This record gives sequence, C-alpha cells and structure tokens, in this order.
Amino acid sequence: MIKILATAALFAAPVAANSAEPVPSYTVEHADLDLTTEAGIARLDARIEYAAKAMCASGGRDLQSRRYEIECRADVIESSRQVVGLAVAKAKADKVRFAATTSSQPGA
Repeated sequence: MIKILATAALFAAPVAANSAEPVPSYTVEHADLDLTTEAGIARLDARIEYAAKAMCASGGRDLQSRRYEIECRADVIESSRQVVGLAVAKAKADKVRFAATTSSQPGA
C-alpha cells in the first residue's frame, strides 16, 4: 500500500496558514501487482495518476482552477516517485531473496 500526500505548498493558498485542515491523502493499493515487471509498474503508475486526478479535482472550469489541477497532479505524481521506487526495489529484492532461498534447498 502506498499512501500519497499532497504537498502542503499547493494547498496552502486556499487555506489559512494556521488552519487545522488535514493535508489530503489517498491510498494506492499495489499488493496485487508484480512490481518486478514493467507491466506491474505501469499499472501502479496508472493508479497513482488516477489518485492524483481524484485528489486534485477542484471542480472549477476557469483557467486558474485548471492550472491548479494540472500543477497539483504533477506535484502529487512527482512526490510519489520515491515511494514507488522503494516499493519496486523491495519487490525486486524479495524476488531475488526468494530465488536464492529456493535454489539452495536440497532437491530443488
């Protein structure tokens, strides 16, 4: 599971600086994906893009609202890259560890 948080900088403008408003977040599940494959990573990227679109929807149709949504989505997607990289690295390490364990067992 990857939890994506929108950066406070993008959401600070419409909200007072001392507001107790929580930073929007969205959970993206990935337990069903094989992150050791390009297809699995692409599917996770698509889920993150969907989450970013949902998180950043302002409902406005004016130019300022559209610009806000575009910048917000780009920021959310960019901020998720490190977490995705860690999830992919862990999946690959787990796969190598599993392969090493099973190939060293007698009778394998």
